[in-house]
Amino acid sequence: MFTGRFHRERAKLALRLDEEIRASLSNDKIPPLNDALEEIFGEYSIGEFPETREMRFFLGDVKAFTPGLVSRLRRLVAGEFPKWTIVPQFEDCVFVVTATGVVFGDNWIRNPITTETPELQQWWAKAREVEETKLGPYQRQLNWLKPQILPALKKLPEEGIILLGIFERLQFEGRAGWILVLPDEIGHSSWKSLPETSSAGSYPVDAGGVIHPKSSRRFGGLDGEKPAAWLDVITITTTLPGSIEFYSIDKDVDARGSLIFKTGRLIKQVNLPKPVDDRTLPTV
Repeated sequence: MFTGRFHRERAKLALRLDEEIRASLSNDKIPPLNDALEEIFGEYSIGEFPETREMRFFLGDVKAFTPGLVSRLRRLVAGEFPKWTIVPQFEDCVFVVTATGVVFGDNWIRNPITTETPELQQWWAKAREVEETKLGPYQRQLNWLKPQILPALKKLPEEGIILLGIFERLQFEGRAGWILVLPDEIGHSSWKSLPETSSAGSYPVDAGGVIHPKSSRRFGGLDGEKPAAWLDVITITTTLPGSIEFYSIDKDVDARGSLIFKTGRLIKQVNLPKPVDDRTLPTV
């Protein structure tokens, strides 16, 4: 049974933790987005409603877990919330900050944490391995795609849909195909392909050829700005080399007034080249 004091402490810690994390990110010059165009520290990055005196938070870039951040967290807990622990987390990689030290696995460190602290170095190494598995392909593929976008935008009105590249790897079964598509009248690209593919995400692209995050507020919702194009990443399971046909998706309204979709006209047939392994691309 929680007391009013627990709830007050929890709410205050969430606010103070947000302040300290943002100050650390600013001081360490960590950008708002990682190389996979994901928000490093977002609206829901702090677990604000724990059931015990342990509050977790998530950051989307290993570089953000600096000794400066650890020092801020130690001062926060020791000075204001000595009964609480804070758990910084990148994916499943965590460590624990308490009023008396920092815990990395079975190692309790009471001395100040620096870049030379072996336990922090080991944690970084493990977290970077996880980061490579989860984000590495996105980072390299998006970096390769960026200079292709603006020239493709100029041809897109005539082409309707442009296949920019196919890669061996992403976090799903099959190959990753990246296509540039014009937005339709409701703000998003609507297409279907044969053989079947499935969408693994869409990135809005502005008129200058800049790729924005999937969750971009600028282009989100009914009131959002309409992008110049959408960069869609799709799974391709057909045998390569091969080909796929892209069809428009016509929209209709059913008897209850709900929007429905059906396959429309053929947009184009695309020959699929041999996929590229992103690990062979230059590191940016």
